[in-house]
Order: sequence, then C-alpha cells, then structure tokens
Amino acid sequence: MILDSYTAMVPLRALAALLPRPVALALAPHPWARFLVDFMYLPRWRPEWVRIEGALPPPPFVIVGVHQGHWEMAAAALAHRVPLTVLVRGHDDARLLRFREATRARFGIETLVAPACGRLLAALRRGRAVAMLVDRDGRAPHTAAVLARRAGCPLLAGAVRDGPRGRYTLRIDPPCDEIGLRKRIETQGRAP
Repeated sequence: MILDSYTAMVPLRALAALLPRPVALALAPHPWARFLVDFMYLPRWRPEWVRIEGALPPPPFVIVGVHQGHWEMAAAALAHRVPLTVLVRGHDDARLLRFREATRARFGIETLVAPACGRLLAALRRGRAVAMLVDRDGRAPHTAAVLARRAGCPLLAGAVRDGPRGRYTLRIDPPCDEIGLRKRIETQGRAP
C-alpha cells in the first residue's frame, strides 16, 4: 500500500506542521488515513488525547490487543506511566520502520522487531511493560501468555477505542490467563 511507506510520510508531516490536529483529522476520510495523519502529531502528544480506563499494574506486565484503534497513541499514554517495550512486525520499507521507531523513542518506548521472544523476556525482567498486537499470528496469544508466565507477571488485554475529535480510550481488562486472553481478543475482533 502506497500510504504504508516512508514516502507517504513526507506530505503528512508537512500537513501536521501546517494544520491544527482537529482540522487535519477532519480532512482524512478513511480510518487508515486518520491513523497516519494522527501519527504525525505524536511528537506533540498530550495526555488528554488518551484516557486510560481500568487498573494499570506496576511493571512488569504484558498487555496485548488487536489492530483496532490507535495503538501508537495508546502506547504514548502507557509510556507516560511505565517503561514500555513494544513488539512490531518487520516492514519492507526500512526507512518507515526507523521513522516509526524514532517517533516511539521520543516517549522512551523501546521497539523490538519480531521475532524477539528472548529480548521481550529480558525487557520484562528489567521491569518494563511489554505491548503486543496479537491478532495477525495465531501463535501470538500463546507467546504472550508464556512470556508473562516466565516473567511471573500479569497478562492483560487492552482495547483502544476512537472517540470524538481525536480522543482515544485505552480500556485495560483485569489480568487473565491464555484462555481468557483468547476470549477477550475474539471479542475485540468483533467490536465495531
């Protein structure tokens, strides 16, 4: 997809530099376009853009979700409260991968490219929270549960909901086991 390239980021960065965030978001008709536009505003992130619902335990913990809502904004909110490591998939466009990693690094977010089980476990043992999106790999929920068990930390499911005017809500469910996690992920996948 042309929008999923570093080249597409150049005009979006210019748009974010010129327009107030609500105006730029209103000009993006498609959810993927809104995601990309809003990603350009992350360097100016404000805590009021993301509300966290539910109890956030002290790290270490593993939090998982599905590709719905703006997880980059949610990661910024989490990193505002706890040291955070995120797992991402590799990308054909290495410049885009580096750009996204540099943007996350502004919040102290450590980015690991899959596969990275050993490095994720090390991050947990260093007292960091680990965030993963697990709906594109059938083994990922099991991997998340194993990481949490090995680190002796809670396993959480989270869901990000888009709200009006570029606001987001990160709902954090109580700790669960792998079976509970799979049920929550299935429910998230059916949510509008």
